[in-house]
Amino acid sequence: MAEEDRRRLWALAGSGLEFGLAAVVLAGVGFWLDGHWGTRPLWSMTGLVVGVMGGLYLLVKKAIALNQEAERDRRHGEGGGGDG
Repeated sequence: MAEEDRRRLWALAGSGLEFGLAAVVLAGVGFWLDGHWGTRPLWSMTGLVVGVMGGLYLLVKKAIALNQEAERDRRHGEGGGGDG
């Protein structure tokens, strides 16, 4: 049981890293486009917003999947059954 909780925790930590990387990478691409086209800060901000939205989508999607998995485990008796 503790191993399964640890796995879920690392999965969420990885999702947090995906969130941050999506925002930083897309903001960086936007920064490069702004420098290339002279439109600063249009594409930097657009990239940042799209990166945050995409990263948040991935984070929520992973959290929902892990929550459903944990609920299935609890229903099938694999989740312990103690005080919580």
